[in-house]
Amino acid sequence: MALASSFFWWKFVYQMGIERAKKVVIKAKELRGFFVSLILAYACIAGHQFGEFFAILLADITTYKIGLIFSISATYFLVRAVEQLTKLNFYSGVVAALIGLVGVHILITPMVYENYHWWVRGYSHGVWAAVWLTLFMYFWMVMFYVISITKSKVNRKLLWFMFAGVNVSFLVSVTYAFVLSYLIKHNISEFCSLDVISGFTFARDFPSIWCTASVVQAPFYFLMLRAWANQYEPSKPFAIKKVPGEDYLKLVGATGLIMIALYSLAPFLFVVSWKIIAQ
Repeated sequence: MALASSFFWWKFVYQMGIERAKKVVIKAKELRGFFVSLILAYACIAGHQFGEFFAILLADITTYKIGLIFSISATYFLVRAVEQLTKLNFYSGVVAALIGLVGVHILITPMVYENYHWWVRGYSHGVWAAVWLTLFMYFWMVMFYVISITKSKVNRKLLWFMFAGVNVSFLVSVTYAFVLSYLIKHNISEFCSLDVISGFTFARDFPSIWCTASVVQAPFYFLMLRAWANQYEPSKPFAIKKVPGEDYLKLVGATGLIMIALYSLAPFLFVVSWKIIAQ
């Protein structure tokens, strides 16, 4: 399902004009590294999709593990993209080191997974999921920080566009979970008979659903790259040349607080939201 969706969306991008997209990337020389890192981040998510597909097709645990490593590697390229854009250091090397440690953990840890409905359910990827989300939240904090120090209103809008484009799959995934839950609860849809959500476990299923939903980002990526190439104002740089040490502590601290809040409040908020939907 994920693989078929990916091909559909990439075909859509091609029809929008892949040659024009190439010209856009070539035109924006000062943004080339930034663009490449963004594209590699998305390619890593695609690698996760391929990993899940072939893991089921070949019944091969190593392929499944490689897909997980590809997926978490996306966070490195996201942080690296911001570094290349701003010429500021946000310690993408540390992010890469953490991903390397998680990769080793994945390779040496026995894992269990299954083809569940239209996604892959994992039973032993807790460390991977926790670090993935933490690094993604750190990317959020870096984005908010960069937006706050941007002098140009145009560049600030472009940064928000980038933030939205990277997060659209998350919103789609959450919407899917709750809208379909409502349809099933009230017997409104033919999906009711498929029991898609009644067996849904957030920790086990959401990462794969989020990964699959990332296929919808393809047209957003095209539009985002084109907007950056056509509107970016390199003559209006960022407000600082070097990130102060205390700001790094704030970024890490904010990331930690968000993760604590998510792990503490998410189960409660999910139950409350479910009751509102089910009424």
